[in-house]
Amino acid sequence: RHSSRRVFSRRRPSDFQNCSVGSRSAKLAQALAHEGFTQVSNLDGSIFGWANAGPPLEGAPGQRARLVHPYDSSWAGYLRPELRAPLD
Repeated sequence: RHSSRRVFSRRRPSDFQNCSVGSRSAKLAQALAHEGFTQVSNLDGSIFGWANAGPPLEGAPGQRARLVHPYDSSWAGYLRPELRAPLD
């Protein structure tokens, strides 16, 4: 098991964490704060909440994204239908 300090020691201290709905990234942000990182943020509601709220999505550098991949059909229900990338 790796400590989060080792994993994030090369990252900028102001990086923020996000995941699909926010539970995993919230745990990671809490662990990083516990290990002494002082500029830790978690995107409330994570990427699904952001997409559902309507702000722009960023894809590759300089490109807008239109869809979010829901991972599988059980997670797809957390995204508005028009935002769901196709499941392969």
